[in-house]
Amino acid sequence: MKSEKIPVILVSLAVIVAFFVRLDYLLAGSVPQHPLAATISQAFSTIGNGAFLFLALAALYGAGFFRNNDYYKTSAKEGLFALGLSSVLVHLLKASFERPRIGRGEDAIDYFLQSPHLFDLTSKYNSFPSGHTAASFAVAYVLARKFPRFAVLFYATAFLVGVSRVSLGSHYPTDVLAG
Repeated sequence: MKSEKIPVILVSLAVIVAFFVRLDYLLAGSVPQHPLAATISQAFSTIGNGAFLFLALAALYGAGFFRNNDYYKTSAKEGLFALGLSSVLVHLLKASFERPRIGRGEDAIDYFLQSPHLFDLTSKYNSFPSGHTAASFAVAYVLARKFPRFAVLFYATAFLVGVSRVSLGSHYPTDVLAG
């Protein structure tokens, strides 16, 4: 019975990846923009920024410090560790996979082919994977475990950060999925 589940999982995963790759192709070069959607996307993108997450976790630590609450301080420390670890891994992957951002439009492939490198340390591309999404989910995971009552809020916010990155034209859906 176990061996039957593995092919089902692999086929399901392949279908999901194929869907996102097709979505990447459809979105390449143009992401429809609406002023209200762009404003909301910008707000969630800001929430997913590592600096914002760092400040939010620092505020949680500060609240723990001033309230003499070790649980808050420990939660903030674990969140900062997850944020740091996700940032290191994302930057290694970004340097390893040269992928132009969706905002480069139809000339993205030409831009990439002008000077491909095995390991890009110039940060010309920075598309794969989405750092905002990875950081948001890393912090959401820690905070959801520490504060289970708010787990849905943390994960929904992280999900909307990922959606905002696609909406703003910063990332392809597969960048967000990988993040």
